[in-house]
This record gives sequence, C-alpha cells and structure tokens, in this order.
Amino acid sequence: MLQLLPGSGTAAGVFRDLDLISRSITPRQAVSVPADPLPGRPESLKPLLLRVSEDGYGDLYRQHLFDQYRLAVEMADRLSARRMQANTFFLAVNTGLLTVLANLVKDGIISGIAGTLPLIAVLVLCYGWWRIV
Repeated sequence: MLQLLPGSGTAAGVFRDLDLISRSITPRQAVSVPADPLPGRPESLKPLLLRVSEDGYGDLYRQHLFDQYRLAVEMADRLSARRMQANTFFLAVNTGLLTVLANLVKDGIISGIAGTLPLIAVLVLCYGWWRIV
C-alpha cells in the first residue's frame, strides 16, 4: 500500500510524491529520453515527468503512467473537497455571528465599543479563513 508523506497536499508535495512513485515503479537503468517529449514546456519539468521512455520501460509503461495521472487527479479532487468543506464551515460561522450581532444591535442590547468587539472577532475569523483556504 502506498503511503504519502506529510505535506502531500501542496504542489511541491504532489511532485515529490509523484517522483517517489515513479522511482519505485521504474527500472533502475539509464534509458534515453526522446529529444523533446514535452514541446513548449519548461525544461525543468522534462526530467521530472518523463524519466524513462516507453520503449525502455516495458509493457506496463502506459498503465503506470495512467496510475500516476489518476493519483494526481484524485489528490487534486480531495484538496478541492477539503477547501469546499472549509469554505462551508467558515461561511456558516460568519453568517451566524453577523446575524446574532445584527439582532443584538437592532434590539439595543449592545452598542458602542461592545458592538465593535464581535466585529473584530469576525474579522479575525475571516483572516483565519483566508490563511487556511
């Protein structure tokens, strides 16, 4: 079973994990890479993405490449789901706090400086939301 390292949710972590996966399933022999396997792409990505040519790898090249692609898409999907869940949580909390604050101010229960403290709490919560998402 494949276990990902801490920090896998970041872009650098995804590339690191894909690199580790490619090293674990590719043969340890030197194989020539086509002259321009990724035309128009940055040169720094070519060695990372295509370490071994299809001919030098063997019969399972396309299957393993597709498995790597599927893993990357699944990780991106999970990251999007976590962000959506965080957005839903913070939106609900902010809406609830502002609703309570508006009712308290409307009824005259709080005013002046006491009315600004919940607003500061909402702003701190918004800052936390921005930092997380």
